[in-house]
Amino acid sequence: MPEGLRVLASDQCPLPENRFVGENTGCWINLEFDRLFRFATTSFDDQERDNATLRAFRLITEDVALIATSYNVEQVAVRRGLVAPVPGGGRSAVTHETSTSGTGPHNINGPYLSA
Repeated sequence: MPEGLRVLASDQCPLPENRFVGENTGCWINLEFDRLFRFATTSFDDQERDNATLRAFRLITEDVALIATSYNVEQVAVRRGLVAPVPGGGRSAVTHETSTSGTGPHNINGPYLSA
């Protein structure tokens, strides 16, 4: 479970008891989410952790506990047909060039974008 969801835990609700300290500014309190969050962040069993995470996301969605108000947008300009060697052989689209190190193009997409 993404640690960023810790802000939705009940103990993050800013109340007089905790001197109004906490990041759950909407004070969404769902004890089942708290239980699932603890389980998903402490269990050693991958399958159980995944199931708890999915159930926690379902609770967030059903209760509309979180509404995204912004999105991360990244724009990358690439010239069509530009390719570079890929570790292990093959060729791949180049999506980034360093301008300060002088080491040349860096492939950040992996061989699945082979030209």
